[in-house]
Amino acid sequence: LENTSFALLDTAGQRHPLLIDQYGRNHLFLAKDLCLLPMLSSFAPLNRYRLECQHYDAPTTGTVTALYRQELDAIASGSFFAEASAQRLEKLSQTVPNELSIGVMRYRASR
Repeated sequence: LENTSFALLDTAGQRHPLLIDQYGRNHLFLAKDLCLLPMLSSFAPLNRYRLECQHYDAPTTGTVTALYRQELDAIASGSFFAEASAQRLEKLSQTVPNELSIGVMRYRASR
């Protein structure tokens, strides 16, 4: 997404990439990559998760998947520790090409 020709700039000065697919449809992306790793324990009752990694290369996708798997396994086994979770989040932020955010609903916190 870093080679995107078009983007929208929001009031916080964040750049939202705009891509056009092969069918002429426009896709507006978040300014930062969505990361729910810090809140994953809140989603523990869910049986399935989906990671959106289609714009990452294979090694990055593998690392992201492994970090989320480690977090989910720690939560499921009851061996969840905040320090280990913080280390996984730090590794994740170093792995992905874009900044991380917890989402658009936390506008001020994600600036």
